[in-house]
Amino acid sequence: MVRAHFANRKRVTRRIPTPMWRRVADAFAAVEDVYLWGRETWQALSFGDDLPTRNYGSADFRYAATDAFGASDIGVRGYPWRPSIHMPRAASRLTHRVTDVRVEPLQACGNADALAEGIDRRARGDLLEMRDYRYPSTLVYRVEWTPVDSYRSLWNFLHGAKAGETWADNPTVYVIAYETLFRNIDGAL
Repeated sequence: MVRAHFANRKRVTRRIPTPMWRRVADAFAAVEDVYLWGRETWQALSFGDDLPTRNYGSADFRYAATDAFGASDIGVRGYPWRPSIHMPRAASRLTHRVTDVRVEPLQACGNADALAEGIDRRARGDLLEMRDYRYPSTLVYRVEWTPVDSYRSLWNFLHGAKAGETWADNPTVYVIAYETLFRNIDGAL
């Protein structure tokens, strides 16, 4: 989805209510004052020797989504990726200014909403093919699918078989719309 942000395709996210997302929804009255920072797969390298470092003040941050060797084996790249959950605030480069929050059933997502979620698609002649996220290690596209079909496959891939969270369960979700500012969150505030 990081690539979808850089392609300006992703402008909305749907989230199962959790304490953090409830705080975002509670801030709806001052929605333009709510900022979120996007986390992504990353690594901090020291200048000069390109070795992983925890000295973030003088680090060269690399990101799997845009690194020239992002998809390469670690032997080619020379450093391991760190998971997005461990990304420090200093490494952020995607800041999202919340513009709208609403609550709705997951299946209320229409084709325009699914496209705003940043799903991958490609044109093939006069046809538009939608990505099938059930096969994450390969790019599989379906000509007969709608954007909602593609988003449903992405939702189920991300949420797996968690009770009450699958597409078929139709959970109530927060729909958070935002604009992406391509800078560190501390530079956006």
